[in-house]
Amino acid sequence: MQTKTIRRLVAASFAVIAVAAVTAASFAPSLAPKPAVVGVATGEFVDGVAVYRLPSVNVTVSRSAELARIAREDALAMSGQAAQVATAK
Repeated sequence: MQTKTIRRLVAASFAVIAVAAVTAASFAPSLAPKPAVVGVATGEFVDGVAVYRLPSVNVTVSRSAELARIAREDALAMSGQAAQVATAK
């Protein structure tokens, strides 16, 4: 009989602890960072939509990577032209 009572007491304790943990978590402030404000409203509207001023963006590109991209695009363009010439004949 005592074993049954102890088991019930332990189960009830776990239930109380679980309810307390869930309640505390729901009232605790969120630990996730709040998103930063990215744009600032200018007060202007275009087609009924607000216009925002966004911060500048700096882009850094490797010159060799850019040259490789241009060469790849030229090669694709040349292969496309060769295919068009072959089908025209």
